This record gives sequence, structure tokens and C-alpha cells, in this order.
Amino acid sequence: MAGAASRQLIGAAQCFPGAYEAQKTVPFRRSSFPRFNWPNEKTPTLSNTRNIFSQGDPAQSVLYIQKGSIKLSVISAAGKEAVVAVLGPGDFLGEGCIAGLPFRMESATAITPVTILEIEKKEMMRVLHGEHAFSDRFISYML
Repeated sequence: MAGAASRQLIGAAQCFPGAYEAQKTVPFRRSSFPRFNWPNEKTPTLSNTRNIFSQGDPAQSVLYIQKGSIKLSVISAAGKEAVVAVLGPGDFLGEGCIAGLPFRMESATAITPVTILEIEKKEMMRVLHGEHAFSDRFISYML
């Protein structure tokens, strides 16, 4: 199964050369959207090995990684941890909250010192509906 998935990704990269890299080259900046204030944002800098959120926590915000790396993992019923992704600058996480998920499906842990932008769900929804450039950027990231 993993081989088939990697072949699909390689095929997609051949069909759309540079698509993934292009998406990562222009970082999201609040100043890109001056008509919107981000009153509920928080931009903490966390040390490595710091837990950002845990599987099962209430899902109330979307996070954007400005600097550093974050590991996403899940814990099985048997208590084993599986790393599902390692995210870096330019990546979003916690987007399940805007899809209606009430709880975090995974745990997020900083693996290097990170700076994150935390956007509350209500504010994220408002901006997604009101700012088409941001909405397009976020949807292209999700796809």
C-alpha cells in the first residue's frame, strides 16, 4: 500500500512539477491581509519537546507554524505511538476544528523550538469566508 501511495505522489509530481514547492515558497503573513485584524491570535515560541496539544483535547483553533518543526502522532488503543507527520514552517495544523471535529485527533509536539500562530476557530471561519485570497491559499494547502 505504501508503495502505491508513493507511486501516486511521484506521478503527481511529474504531472505538476514544482507544485508542492511553489505552495511552500510564499509564507503566510498576517500583513498580507491588512483588512482583517486577528484579535484572538497568539504567537508563542515553544522549546523543543514541548507538547502543543494532545489527542482528545478540545479542538478550538488552527495553528500555523512560522518557525521550527512539529511532530504529529496518534496513540493506539494498545498504547503504541505512531508518527503520522512532521510539519515545518508554512504548515497548518489543527484544521479539523473547522471541519466540525470537537476533539484533536492527534497529538502535536515541538521537535525543535517553534513559533506558532494560533487562530481561534471563530476568527478562522470569519477570515475564510471574507478573504478570498487567504481562503484560496488555505484550500490549496489542504489539497
